[in-house]
Amino acid sequence: MTDEDPQRKSAEAAAAEARSEVAATDARRAEEETTKQHEAVQEAERREKEAEREEREAKERAKRVEAETERTRAQAGQAAAASPAVPGGAYAPGGATSPPAAQRPEVQVGAAFVGSFLLARVLKRIFD
Repeated sequence: MTDEDPQRKSAEAAAAEARSEVAATDARRAEEETTKQHEAVQEAERREKEAEREEREAKERAKRVEAETERTRAQAGQAAAASPAVPGGAYAPGGATSPPAAQRPEVQVGAAFVGSFLLARVLKRIFD
């Protein structure tokens, strides 16, 4: 019985040491998990602030575009009131009385390009 007592006590001490190490490891893992969760919360808060900032900027952009649209509408209304129109709201044929947009050179060049493109497509269908 005396030989078994020291061996048993030694085994119990080793088991207690192992349990202590397991408990310490579990505590470290729990601490690491808490740290990860804290970092995840901080990252989520950062993303939320960024999303709020982007939303605010988008709303400001929308307000600026809306104001620009209103200015453009007002200018178009003034231009329409000042241009000579044929009764019934249609423009008379000719350059001076065409819509203001059609009098701009870049619009005329674009119209010429589109017309020549369409003509080329029609001719291609005819001769193919």
